[in-house]
Amino acid sequence: AMAAASALARTGESGGGVFRMQDAERDLSDALREQSGDLRMVVAEVLAWVPTEAAQRALLNKALEPADPDEQAGLLRAAAASARRFGDKADPGQVERLREIMTGGAGQVSDAAASCYGALNLGPRETIRMIVQ
Repeated sequence: AMAAASALARTGESGGGVFRMQDAERDLSDALREQSGDLRMVVAEVLAWVPTEAAQRALLNKALEPADPDEQAGLLRAAAASARRFGDKADPGQVERLREIMTGGAGQVSDAAASCYGALNLGPRETIRMIVQ
């Protein structure tokens, strides 16, 4: 499973070629929910190469669940990579939860949430909302 996920990550990095990353979206989203540890992190890395709203939201959903700080920070970094590649596809509730995490704490999870929030490039209105909170 780890070798297959790593191969998919390399496929995504190379631009996909004849393989469309979207074709694996559902299976990757399922694996993100079902797997754990290093395999989950590789699946998150692969899912960050899928250019769809559903893929980015699946990453954010998993990243916004309470978890081990190392894992949560890694998932937030994968969601940030997706946002940098494909733009903001987060729903308003996910954006609000990111704001709560980055303003309510410190450490690697808060830093990763801030990085993800910045990668979403939400614009001045959302920035003002964050400052006001």
